[in-house]
Order: sequence, then C-alpha cells, then structure tokens
Amino acid sequence: APKQDGLKVNLQSNDLTGEVPADLKEFDRLNLYLVGNKFTSVASDLCTRAHWMDGDVAAGGCDAILCPVGTASDLGRATAEDGACVPCASSSSPYLGQTDCAGGADGITTDQATIL
Repeated sequence: APKQDGLKVNLQSNDLTGEVPADLKEFDRLNLYLVGNKFTSVASDLCTRAHWMDGDVAAGGCDAILCPVGTASDLGRATAEDGACVPCASSSSPYLGQTDCAGGADGITTDQATIL
C-alpha cells in the first residue's frame, strides 16, 4: 500500500550532513525540502521516485531533490516551473543544493551571510 501520499517534510537549514538516505524510498509521494544543509550525496534509489517533489523528480532526477555540487538554482533544486540547476563558474562549496554560486566551503551563501 502507498505510504503517506502527499507528505511534505521541511528540513531546510538544519546542518544535516552526509547522504540523503535511501530508506526514504518507501514513500511514494514526498516533497522533501533539504536546501541549506551539508549533504554530499543523494541515494540513487531516490532519484527515480517519479511522484516526488510534485512530479519534478520524474523529469529532473536527483537534481529535483538537490542541485549537484558546482551548480545552483534559486530553490537549490531543479523544478519544472523554475528551471534547471545551472553550472557555477567557480564555487568552493562541496555541498548539494546551493541557491547561488557564491556559496563558500561552509555551504552558506552570500544572501544567507548578509541576513546573519
């Protein structure tokens, strides 16, 4: 039976690290907001969950969960509405899900640093 259709989980800016875990594949429909953390990978099983992120994963794969290292988008992930993750000319951040290309090694973007 499907688990929790339409579940939304906001874990933004929680200093989470490592890999987005494969155990989450148990959910058929999930919107998982992870930008602002220190993830270094997304379990490949999650990148085929077609109904995740309001269907964006069907078209964008892992990029619809978090932008890859060396890329950025306004939301930190690719969406059908807002577009793809775009390559950064130079980005020193080793983390996924950057919202701009000015992210430093700590994963904090220029906009976040200004607010803080």
